[in-house]
Amino acid sequence: MREDGVVGSRELLGGVMSQTAIIVLVVVGVVAVLAVAAYIWVVVGKRRRIAAMTPEEREFHEAKKQYDEAVALAEKTLKTTVEAWIQPVKTAESALADAHTIGTRSLGSYENIRLFEDHVETPQGAFRFENGSVEATVDTASNLAESKEGALSRADQPVFEELVSRSSRPEGALSQYLLIETPIFVTLVALGADDEADARQFSLSVNGAATSVAGHEASRELAVANAQADLDRVRADQEAAVASAQTELDAVRADTQRLDAARGAVEPTTADSAGSAPV
Repeated sequence: MREDGVVGSRELLGGVMSQTAIIVLVVVGVVAVLAVAAYIWVVVGKRRRIAAMTPEEREFHEAKKQYDEAVALAEKTLKTTVEAWIQPVKTAESALADAHTIGTRSLGSYENIRLFEDHVETPQGAFRFENGSVEATVDTASNLAESKEGALSRADQPVFEELVSRSSRPEGALSQYLLIETPIFVTLVALGADDEADARQFSLSVNGAATSVAGHEASRELAVANAQADLDRVRADQEAAVASAQTELDAVRADTQRLDAARGAVEPTTADSAGSAPV
């Protein structure tokens, strides 16, 4: 009994959905027919109005159409030209901004140590390379305890004590540390089991940045000069292109010879017709 009821409900629902679908299709069809009919009515009406024109009126209609299309095309060309130069100018401006950052850019980080072209930042402080020598070293606890005793004595006490403790045991030959020495402070970091390669690469970056800081100013000045010249050239090209498109638009707008002649031929006819009309 329940199954018959379910089947009946499904059949009823299916019937309702079928009727709804039919109604939707009919409505869509009617709308489409009305749209086509409206389009045909407009087109036919326009053709009839043109066919009923005098030769002078038809010439004025064609002249105005030609003029409006020419102006619209010139306006579109100007808009396209303006938009086309937006990205090249932005790119050149970005290149100039990047050139100004030469000598201060970030070169990477290791743990909580951040390296820049002109300085290094560690938990113990920040140091500019122009203010003194900086050296980064990656080595075992044993080797550091033997060769860097003076520097290690300035490191944070807990890390220093841990290194000294390890250096006196067999694991001292295996435990790796990153040591960064500056005239103001020393930073000592114990490496993880798989961190040696990254730490060594970072130490090379630190040493390279510390020794090349003197050349940044000249590089920055040259890069800024080149980038500024590129930006000036792009802006000049932009101004020339936009000015050319604007000049063309002004010329098209001013070219009303045919339109004026056609209007002049139509207006007297209109005036005569108005004057001869019965009062």
